[in-house]
Amino acid sequence: ESTFWRRSLWERTGGRLDTSLQLAADFELWARFYRHADLYGVMAPLAGFRAHGNQKSVRQVDHYMEEAQRTLAQYGGRPCRGFEALVRGLAWKVGRHLSLATLPRWIRIAGRYSGLTFPTQVVVWDGTEWRIISGFVV
Repeated sequence: ESTFWRRSLWERTGGRLDTSLQLAADFELWARFYRHADLYGVMAPLAGFRAHGNQKSVRQVDHYMEEAQRTLAQYGGRPCRGFEALVRGLAWKVGRHLSLATLPRWIRIAGRYSGLTFPTQVVVWDGTEWRIISGFVV
């Protein structure tokens, strides 16, 4: 995962991270960026992210989600609720390190056309080497 932005955007949005947030300071920064600029993603992998079981974002996912939902509400967004929240949470917990290619085709199609997932190339560390897989964003 990589992010790039112009210094002018950083300065327009206060030039700081909200250090009162323990886990979702990056999410809050992106919420501020969103208010000041059109944001774009690219479909090419630019970097990798090494995931492991002892990461704060893995160990404290509920705390992260609380901070992110508060931030979303603060900036006028709407956290998903009910069934959608349950399905998205389950998809993230179960499938975040899976390749879409390993899932049955009907699941890939249903996820994409329901708006639940967005297919993308993901760079992952498998313990011995970096690999590019067909992943998804939930």
